[in-house]
Amino acid sequence: MKNKISLSDVAKNLWFSEQKEKLKTVVFSGEHNGYDKAYAQITFIPEKSFSVKYMVEGKVVERYSDLPDLKLQLTEDDTKIFASKSAELKKNPLFHDGNHILIKDVLLDDNVVYLEAYRATYALLRCLQLQCVKPFDFGSTVLWRHGVMSPFITEDKHTVLLERSADKFYSVAAGFIQPQHLEAQINFRDDEQDLVVRQGLQESDEEFLFDPDTKRRLDVLPGMRNVAISMRQMNNATPVLEFISPIHLKCGISDLLQVLNDNASSA
Repeated sequence: MKNKISLSDVAKNLWFSEQKEKLKTVVFSGEHNGYDKAYAQITFIPEKSFSVKYMVEGKVVERYSDLPDLKLQLTEDDTKIFASKSAELKKNPLFHDGNHILIKDVLLDDNVVYLEAYRATYALLRCLQLQCVKPFDFGSTVLWRHGVMSPFITEDKHTVLLERSADKFYSVAAGFIQPQHLEAQINFRDDEQDLVVRQGLQESDEEFLFDPDTKRRLDVLPGMRNVAISMRQMNNATPVLEFISPIHLKCGISDLLQVLNDNASSA
């Protein structure tokens, strides 16, 4: 990693650093959203598309179980608080305590982004969001929630944004990176899709493309890659590190709109 740039440092230094000039494109915005919370976002667009690899103390690892467990970093008091809050969350029959990844550092090196990562359950993620607990040994280190956004791009160069019913925001297929089980592979060979791309495809299939028999109603073109990195910070919330990984469809905008309209009518 000879030419690495710590994007985490860029974001933490009030969203500005002398390292910015080494990046191809940086888009910054700061505002207040509808919830009246201070909001800032910085988006990095490297010169080339890139793959994502996960590491521990600078060494690339293979499986989710190789990542250190964030729960073990808690103080004794916070461990008790977490256990109590986790039990409370699990009383909800719809609660799913899935596997998640939290990011400590983001290193950009040519066409690879390396993520210094921890594993965490969704219950712990919620406790961090609600500020019930705080890892004791990270000091000023920011821990980022980790997700992907996968906008559709049609052959006639259109894309769409859909209004979410929950908050009326406009978005695309998106979700947090969630390894399926403890021994799930998180790093793959260079000629395979990385974990971020795989999650983006899964979110788009489950949210939009699958028919009731879980078959795609539109064909996806090969060669899906990550093209940008978005880092968002809001007051009183765990910041989000999100990769932009577009999905190119083998169809025109009319075919895509037909599928989306069919989804809406059958919901």
